[in-house]
Amino acid sequence: MGESLQKNPHYIHRSFKAINGITPLKYLHTLRVEEVKRLLINMQLSITYIALEVGYNDSTQLSVKFKEITGLSPSKYRESLLN
Repeated sequence: MGESLQKNPHYIHRSFKAINGITPLKYLHTLRVEEVKRLLINMQLSITYIALEVGYNDSTQLSVKFKEITGLSPSKYRESLLN
């Protein structure tokens, strides 16, 4: 981001956090998790497929971030959609 905006990355990070209350990386993970929630509705999509689709390297990385943000694993969240 810093390069494309021609600003120091630390400046971008501080400014983004001051405006939004979270870091750019946390914001990216939050956006990804929202997309994962949307994709989990489709029961035919595997969690591994969803992880790769939203930009995570594997389902473990997705599960860690998903649980950190929502408090549930992706599979538990999907189960909650059925109830």
